[in-house]
Amino acid sequence: MIRPGRGARKGQSQTQMWVDVTYRWGTDSSRWAALFHRSRNLTGQPATADARCPAPAAARPTCVGRRRRGADAADLKEGEELIEQTREGTGVATQRPVVPALANPAALGLGGFALTTFVLSTHNAGLAPDLTWVGLAFFYGGLAQFCAGMWEFKAGNTFGATAFSTYGGFWMSLATFIVLVLAGKVAAKDLTTDLGWFLLSFAIFNTYMTVWSLRVNMSVFLVFIFLEVTEILLFLGFFSASTGLIQLGGWFGIITALVAWYASAAVVANSLRATPILPVGKPIWSN
Repeated sequence: MIRPGRGARKGQSQTQMWVDVTYRWGTDSSRWAALFHRSRNLTGQPATADARCPAPAAARPTCVGRRRRGADAADLKEGEELIEQTREGTGVATQRPVVPALANPAALGLGGFALTTFVLSTHNAGLAPDLTWVGLAFFYGGLAQFCAGMWEFKAGNTFGATAFSTYGGFWMSLATFIVLVLAGKVAAKDLTTDLGWFLLSFAIFNTYMTVWSLRVNMSVFLVFIFLEVTEILLFLGFFSASTGLIQLGGWFGIITALVAWYASAAVVANSLRATPILPVGKPIWSN
């Protein structure tokens, strides 16, 4: 039962007590009406058949004002327990609104990275024409993956946020460079050297991320280790103008894309039920 005058700790008002309780029930008027017809209002008087919700106006939700005879007994029990926690505990209900869960952005980030890497790598391997990947680099591998990185920041995943944001920026930067090349803003003699420095810089970043990926899981580590080999082969190939190294880098890029696609598929599949569907392996470095 609700007992007047005992809902709040010293310094806490009855209004604050009801505000805290209404966090859980919001504007579900039938639950409130049923509870308060099982209880006493804040004046200590028994509730009548036509009584309105006794919570102060600043805190109470919209009430139906009449008893709902078919009210769920579990609802009533939950409400009484909430109020009892407020009365007997700290004076303020400990439960707060449940924040909606953030979907795992890794599936999008890995998917965007995989598809764009695959399309570019098929060109580097000599299997497909050039420039097909540029639009993908701007929007899927670039913008979508960058957004996945921002959502990883929200989720508190520093590794994922850093990886996806960086490689989203990688793809948008590379696509912008190619646009400058097509616009005649980059000298032809500097093209391969510029690409070599570009890939070398990201290979340095990827090196320490590969080390830290040992603490994530096997699938993520495989993405980074294959990507490391790909970037090393490509920057060596561009610096030396070696078609053979560039093509080999393209084949390793295809493997990298396939592994990243698997990791993305695993995130999606394993989010659909409590028991994992696709294994991703345990962290190699867990201590």
